[in-house]
Amino acid sequence: MSNPAKKIFLIVTTFVIILSLGITVCGIDKNALQQTNQKLQSAKTDFETAETNYKNAVSEKENIDKQIAEEKKLLSELESKNFDKEIISNYSKWQDTANSIPEKEKNYNEWKSKADDSLIEYNKGSFGFFEYVGADDALNALRNSKYASYTHQGDENDATNLDNMKISFDFIRKCNELRIAEKNDPRTNNPLSTLKVTDYLMAAAQANANYSLTNTNHSEQFEIGENIAWGYNNPFPAWYDDEKEAYLSGNPDFEKIGHYINIVNSEYFTTGFAVAKGGSYSIEQVQTFLWENENSMTVDEYETRFMEYYNQVTEEYNKIKPSLEKATTELETAKSNAVAYEKDYNESVEKKNKNASEISAKKTEISSLEKSASEMQNKIDSLKKTSNEKQKNYNALQREYDSMKLRFEREQSALSKEENSGTKVSSPSPDRLEDEISKNASSTDSSSTPSQVSDIKTDTSKDISESYSEESTQTAEISNNAENSVNWSAISEQNEINTTGIVIAVVFFVVIAVLCIVFLRRP
Repeated sequence: MSNPAKKIFLIVTTFVIILSLGITVCGIDKNALQQTNQKLQSAKTDFETAETNYKNAVSEKENIDKQIAEEKKLLSELESKNFDKEIISNYSKWQDTANSIPEKEKNYNEWKSKADDSLIEYNKGSFGFFEYVGADDALNALRNSKYASYTHQGDENDATNLDNMKISFDFIRKCNELRIAEKNDPRTNNPLSTLKVTDYLMAAAQANANYSLTNTNHSEQFEIGENIAWGYNNPFPAWYDDEKEAYLSGNPDFEKIGHYINIVNSEYFTTGFAVAKGGSYSIEQVQTFLWENENSMTVDEYETRFMEYYNQVTEEYNKIKPSLEKATTELETAKSNAVAYEKDYNESVEKKNKNASEISAKKTEISSLEKSASEMQNKIDSLKKTSNEKQKNYNALQREYDSMKLRFEREQSALSKEENSGTKVSSPSPDRLEDEISKNASSTDSSSTPSQVSDIKTDTSKDISESYSEESTQTAEISNNAENSVNWSAISEQNEINTTGIVIAVVFFVVIAVLCIVFLRRP
């Protein structure tokens, strides 16, 4: 084979190899672009996740700061409370009142002693009255009756108490009013006289009342008629009104009409009456009846004699009574106030201690919140750093992607023109392509707009400088019209072009290789 033929063969072979490499590079560029886009989307997702975590942490930190501010406000309110003044005031009242109690007790005891001395005769009760009037039969009824142990001389609830005896006369008057209204005994039609009072029947009524107060039945200590009522302030409606109605209706049962019969019995001429207090029914009345009329007197006469004695034994007490009542009231008030002031003092101390506990708890809570805020701030700083790193990685991939997309679009445009014009496009040399990408990377660091990467358009009829100038002009036009998103339909078409080109290049490469072998073996 001659030298010219070899030269032509080598030139054609070189051209075909370069064309095949260029087409192959186009295919590689498209795959790299797709891979870079996937990395870009992943980096974007990572960045958005990191940014969301950062914002959530900031929001949580703001909530903690707000809670800290509210807790500090509450703490300030707690610390502003001053219980010392209230404590001192309550303690002073308590001590002053407590210190006054001994003096008031002394004053009360003095008046109580005087009152007790003045009531020595009064406290004898009806015993003292019967001694005063010389009623031995009455004293014997109280002292020697079968149930004498039930009597407690002069006790305030006992029937022998002078004030209880004092109110019995009005009940006797009420009984006499009923007898006068009735006029005649309903059984005998005999006229009814007003009942008179004797010391014996008064004493017998008192003895029976003391027994029956806790034993709800008749004592039957004396051979006398007797009516008893428990729990009534006025027994006569039950004794007289109810039982009269039963009697008039024909009821013969003495248990149902006996009280009424005793009241209107024309054979009774004298009576006695007693009032006792306490027991299951709180109050009890007993009226006694007898046919004898010895040593009797009218109710008014008997009451006059009784009141002479009563006033005599209570005269000195009545003089002392106002002072005793005043001393009693002052002592009870002082004791009550001392208890109340002590309670107020203890409550004010308790409130102060509770407030101190609340302050301590609030400080602990604030300290915990501040620690949480500090930890959250550290978390925020870490998340912000991560977010910045993710953003930086995303921006770098965005620049890389933009650069590769621009180069891909230029190659796509160049191939399209080659197909339309029938001219051939050669790939830039690896050195020039590497230089262009480096320029792109450096320019995208300072601007968000991707830099332009130039390819070299080669024409066999022109020199290298003219080809490069024309390529730069075309690249600038493509860059100005490029968009941020990829035209994936064009990429799909280009994929077909690259696949066809690769097949053609392989075929040509095989043909040229065969031709080379044939030519090289010829002489």
